[in-house]
Amino acid sequence: MLSIRHDPFPLEAARDLLGIVRALYAAARARGASVADLHAIAAVGDDLRQAIALAAAHPPGTLGFSSAWARAERA
Repeated sequence: MLSIRHDPFPLEAARDLLGIVRALYAAARARGASVADLHAIAAVGDDLRQAIALAAAHPPGTLGFSSAWARAERA
């Protein structure tokens, strides 16, 4: 069950992490990583991207905001 979050979302840190994940993906692709590895890295990036979008669109204390936290923590 998702618990409702009221604490501030670390938007800048999440954006920084997304940039790092993008760099990891590019480096992995350049070195010839497997499709499975690239998909795993992309999944982390997708979770962070969705978390950032949810946090920006929903105020603290809402289900959308809490979902942003859950996605960021899962990533």
